[in-house]
Amino acid sequence: MDYEGIPTMRTISLENYDPKMPGNSNLGLFGVPQTFENAKVCVIPVPFEVTVSYQSGTASAPRAILEESAQLDLAHPHLLGAWKFSPFLIEENKQISLLNSKFRRRAARHIKMLEQAKPYSRSNLAEINKACHDVCSIVRAETRRIVEHGKIPGVLGGDHSTPLGAILALADKHEDFGILHIDAHMDLRVAYEGFEYSHASVMYNASRFGNVKKILQIGVRDFSEDELSYANNSEKISYITSETIARNKIDGKSFAKIIEKEIDKLPQKVYISFDIDGLDLPYCRGTGTPVPGGLSYEEAIYLIDLIWQSGRQIIGFDLCEVAPEKDSIIDASIGARILFRLSTAAFISLKNRR
Repeated sequence: MDYEGIPTMRTISLENYDPKMPGNSNLGLFGVPQTFENAKVCVIPVPFEVTVSYQSGTASAPRAILEESAQLDLAHPHLLGAWKFSPFLIEENKQISLLNSKFRRRAARHIKMLEQAKPYSRSNLAEINKACHDVCSIVRAETRRIVEHGKIPGVLGGDHSTPLGAILALADKHEDFGILHIDAHMDLRVAYEGFEYSHASVMYNASRFGNVKKILQIGVRDFSEDELSYANNSEKISYITSETIARNKIDGKSFAKIIEKEIDKLPQKVYISFDIDGLDLPYCRGTGTPVPGGLSYEEAIYLIDLIWQSGRQIIGFDLCEVAPEKDSIIDASIGARILFRLSTAAFISLKNRR
């Protein structure tokens, strides 16, 4: 049989790529042979979950989402030929995986000692914090490189500690921006369990950056009194709980009306931080700290698109806490779809600005 002229895996590029071909994650994120040079959005995989305090599994998310992403149909209601603007997935930094493998068990032992009210090793905790700091520095440096090339950075975690380096790098670049935080949790704990870079502390850490002018939290429903007090006493932080959204809907208000006035609190430049447990449980069954309630998938997509539709500029984003369940592709499939809509929203906001 004559195969002459048919592109092979080695010869497929954006120029000869056919979006009707079967999905293949070996070509790249969403099965598209995107390049760093051509891409407008670049995603940093961060398979790191050292500070998770309940269920693990988020470190496997970047690889699982990459594999599942090739099965998506890439038609987009607001972007014709969306596959052409697919994000580029940066090569995984092996040091991050090594640090995760080395320190995850040590952190788990530390947490167990705390739960049993037993003495813990301060030197061990210091080394864990150093490892988390190193990961933050790696992500910060990679984000800076992406931004310096005029591209929009995204982070694919991992637990929710992983995007802090990206937020730091964007604070180096932008004098004034806000964070749209979709999550079941406020993540406003101070060095939770002794971890300075805890997944439960990421928004507290971000709130301390002077250039972060506003943090808008949507769908939160599981938080401590200290977090609530911190939020209520901070001019930077606004929130709308999942219960408030549900009660307003029961009273006959549309999700659009509830959310639009909240979005008005954000400045012109916005970073989107998306913890998958901001969604209701059917959409994130394997996540590390599942909480009933939350947004539907369609509500989350509406919220993401509302940022660029409002004329705001998306300067970066993250997707965290996806933990693909064993023998199930649901969590990775939903994660891949959320990642697609985050990256296309970022591209559209960039296109609209030009």
